[in-house]
Amino acid sequence: LWRHRRRIARSRALVPAVAVFALLVLPQVAFQVTDPGTAEARFWQVSVFGPQARDNLVRTYPGLSGLPGQLLPVVGAASNYLYYTLSGPLFRQVDSDAMGIPPFHRALLPVHALLALAGIWATARVSRRSPPAALLVVWLLLAPLPASLTDQVTSHQRLIVVLPLVHILSARGLALARKDRSVIALLCFGIVLSAAVEIQSYMIEYPCEEISLYNWRAGLGEAIRTAVLEARTEEQVVL
Repeated sequence: LWRHRRRIARSRALVPAVAVFALLVLPQVAFQVTDPGTAEARFWQVSVFGPQARDNLVRTYPGLSGLPGQLLPVVGAASNYLYYTLSGPLFRQVDSDAMGIPPFHRALLPVHALLALAGIWATARVSRRSPPAALLVVWLLLAPLPASLTDQVTSHQRLIVVLPLVHILSARGLALARKDRSVIALLCFGIVLSAAVEIQSYMIEYPCEEISLYNWRAGLGEAIRTAVLEARTEEQVVL
């Protein structure tokens, strides 16, 4: 942004963009001002610098137990960052209690992973001479940072900022198909692999998984309990 500051300042889109940004941020600012205690309580509950952080970090990374208190949050945040960056949790599995998602289901499919890797390679090659590509590289490096500043690595929902980037990188990887036919083979392999993953998740793992639907969030548990009770007296219950 700083590199293109003069071009941005002359853009007719600047004022609408700032206005939309302000409208999106305003509720959060209002909440912070009117009820700072609640906002700060949640922050200290999950922050890598919070009072419960040491126990949670040591539980996740037992090797950090010998570190002094001042150093533990820093090393813990760095460990979280490496986990989110290298282990690819978005391509493996998400929280088993996420609403409406089968246990052990992947947030993204293998076809996304393969195309995104091709997109990263294509983007890194031109990042020095292409500001948009450089921005994607910066986004890729910064995206795991907010999630890594929490005292746990169990919530992949905190990586939501990565999702648009993955699709953009996948599109850039797919664009290579015009120059490199091997990308088409990669795409076909990814589609077949993704189909196999979906069949494994929905047809094999999901029906056999011992998990109670009553644990679902957002009132679904209450809805299912009500439906079960109504089913005892009603001929038909539609949920």
